[in-house]
Amino acid sequence: MRWLALSTLSALLFAGAAVLYRKAMQGAKLSPLAASALRATIVAPLLYAVGLLAGVSFSKPPEFYLLALASTVFVSLIGDTLLLFGLSRSPVGIVYSAAYSFSLFTALFSYVLLGEPITPATLLSALLVVSGVALAYKGAGGSGDYVRGFAAGLGASVSWGLGITLNKPALEYATPFELTLVRLLMLVALTAPLLAREAGRIRESVNLPYLALGGLLGVALGPLAYLQAVADTNVAEPSIVASSSPVLAVVLASVFLGERPSRWAALGALLIFLGVALLYAV
Repeated sequence: MRWLALSTLSALLFAGAAVLYRKAMQGAKLSPLAASALRATIVAPLLYAVGLLAGVSFSKPPEFYLLALASTVFVSLIGDTLLLFGLSRSPVGIVYSAAYSFSLFTALFSYVLLGEPITPATLLSALLVVSGVALAYKGAGGSGDYVRGFAAGLGASVSWGLGITLNKPALEYATPFELTLVRLLMLVALTAPLLAREAGRIRESVNLPYLALGGLLGVALGPLAYLQAVADTNVAEPSIVASSSPVLAVVLASVFLGERPSRWAALGALLIFLGVALLYAV
C-alpha cells in the first residue's frame, strides 16, 4: 500500500510546515495569504531547477493546464482565502471543524465527476478523521461570528474538495512532479500582485529561513507525496489521511514549540489513528 504510506508522509509534511509557518510568522505584520504567496515564490525556483535537471516536459495539452489552473484557484486561492477569512471572524475550533471536513466533499466530487466508488469503510474512515479534527480543536479560545466562521470553513472545505478532485484527471497528462511544479508556478503568478503590495513588510516581520523550510514541506514535498498517492490509487482515500494534518500539527507543536496539547487533542488524535488504521485494514 504505497499510496497509504505516501498519504501519511504528506500529512506529516503538511503538519511540519504548519509548525514552521507558526514559528516564521510570530509577530509578523504580513497577511497570511501574502505569506503563502511568499513561500511559493521562495520554493518555486528550487523546484524549477530540479525539474530542468530531471527533464520535466511542459509540452502538455490545453486540458492539462486548465485542470491545473482550476485546481490551483480552488485550493490555493478560494479555499485558503475562505479559511483565512473564517479564522479572522471566528474561533479556530469552529473554522477548522468545518474546513477539514474536505475529505467528505472530495469523496462526493470524485464520485460525481470521476465515477470513483464510495465504500462504507472509506466513509467511516473519513467521518472518524473529521471527528478527530473537530475534537482536537474543541474548546479553542476566541469569540466572534460563529455563523460566518462556520460558513467560511465549510466553503473552504467544498472548494478544497473540488480542487483536489481535479488533480486526478490532470495526472493523466503529467507526472506528480510536473503537476506540483506547474501548480506552484501558477500560484506564484496569481499571487504576485498581492506580494508586491506587501513587499515592504517582508524583511521586518518574517523569519525567512523558517518560512522557506516550511514552504519546501508545505507547497513542494507535501503536495508531491500526496499527488503520487492519488496517482497510485484514487482521490478520496489519500484525502482522508491528508486531512489529519491539523491534529498532527498540534502534536508536533507540543514537541518542537513546547505547546501543551489539551485532552481533546489527544482524543482527536486517537480517532484519527483509528480512521487511518481502518484504511490500512481494508
